Amino acid sequence: MGATGVTGKQVTRYLTQSHPTLKIAIAGRNPTKLSSVVSTHGRPSLPTLVVDSFDIPSLKSMVSKTKVVIALSGPYTKYGYPLATVCAQQGVHYVDLSGEFFYQRRVIDGLEDIASSTGSKIVVAGGYDSTPFDLAAHIAVKSLPDSTNGDEDIRVVSIVDEMHGYLSGGTLASMIAGVSEAITETLSGKGSNYANDPYILTPYIQDCEKVDVDPTGWGNFLRYDRDVAKWGIQHFMAYVNSRIVRRSMNMMGVTRVSYSEGLSVYSMVDAAVWAVPWWFKGGFKVLPSPGEGPSEEFMKEGGFKVTTIARRGEDTVKVNVVGKGDPGYGHTSKVISEIAVCLTDGQCHNDVFPEGVGGVFTPSTACGEGLRKGLEGVLDFKVEMGEGGGKGGEEL
Repeated sequence: MGATGVTGKQVTRYLTQSHPTLKIAIAGRNPTKLSSVVSTHGRPSLPTLVVDSFDIPSLKSMVSKTKVVIALSGPYTKYGYPLATVCAQQGVHYVDLSGEFFYQRRVIDGLEDIASSTGSKIVVAGGYDSTPFDLAAHIAVKSLPDSTNGDEDIRVVSIVDEMHGYLSGGTLASMIAGVSEAITETLSGKGSNYANDPYILTPYIQDCEKVDVDPTGWGNFLRYDRDVAKWGIQHFMAYVNSRIVRRSMNMMGVTRVSYSEGLSVYSMVDAAVWAVPWWFKGGFKVLPSPGEGPSEEFMKEGGFKVTTIARRGEDTVKVNVVGKGDPGYGHTSKVISEIAVCLTDGQCHNDVFPEGVGGVFTPSTACGEGLRKGLEGVLDFKVEMGEGGGKGGEEL
């Protein structure tokens, strides 16, 4: 759904080229634009469905024809909930790119019980925000000795070491929508608590299990982190990613976990040096609108690197993450596609919660190890065990 936007076109191309035997259809409001996507990004026999995000009968008809829906029509605060609701009701899996934590909490409150009863996996934050960070934290914590036991708290920190790309129009719109809703909710009397609550996406967590007091975990100022041994500021998507990671930990039954996420000083300087020549060449817009994106070459040449470290006492696990493709489009389109592909196969997404167990999931809790394998070549992980957990590096 939302196939005519920039990300939709990238998803269509990726799925038809990388998974040629997979049965897919594309959907959107404009039949002319859908036909154009088929001719330029798809395959000739690709079915198209004309569907409006607010037309419930057409949504129900579309959802009844499939196992998995990729929702790409954002901002999700405005367009997402009806489609997610229909998927939950019909027991169909759903994945989106939502970065609005108010919307994600609404989905949890409104659809958790429905999806649990039908076996639908409703997966939020399936792009750059928040899959690399969520999956890296998942791998790091699972790799700690006795990661679900013991009395000592676990500290997880992620830092972006390299960022070659730019915000997508959809991400920018989601950020604006999130801020707008935060202001609206604050004026209504409850939003300030939600906006500042690190555990907004974990409504069932016990107070004794809470560790973080700052939503990002990093704080508002430039600082040095001892675990990653770098200076940085909070990552611009940490308000979203950190809450997703905390939900994952809670769903996995891992308690007393603190999480922080930063953007290294080096990565900011490096990003500017890399991006300025592209801007002069017209490779991207500073303020893109939803559906607008950078050039094909820009998306292909982009990428990012993230370091995630989990520590319990003297035991540490370091996960180096390398993402290929511009984070906003090139990488995101591949990641959400692989989540969807995994959801079509019950053997792929049974690592954490088996097929038939529904609810509102994060990328790591929905697919776990199956997603990591599906992302090989798109999102690569290198795991290094520290003191108490072995030495050297291990490619996973």
